[in-house]
Amino acid sequence: MTQHMKKTIDTDLLRVAYLEDGPSGGWPVILIHGYPYDVHAFDADAQILANVGARVLRPYVRGYGPTRFLSGETR
Repeated sequence: MTQHMKKTIDTDLLRVAYLEDGPSGGWPVILIHGYPYDVHAFDADAQILANVGARVLRPYVRGYGPTRFLSGETR
C-alpha cells in the first residue's frame, strides 16, 4: 500500500486541502467526493490507480476536512 501525502494549496479565497497518491509524474486523476463522504471514500480507488502509475488528487470540498476560507469574514 502506498502512503498518501496531505497537502494544501491556497487560492484567493480558500485554502484547499487534498490527499495526493502515486508518482508525481503520473497521469493526473482527480476524485471529488460528495455528501456525506470525504476523501477517504476513495481510499481503495486511489490505491488501485496509484499502483498503475496515476497521480491521484483527492481534494476536500469546502466544508469538509481542513479546507477553509482564508478570511474569517467570508461565509
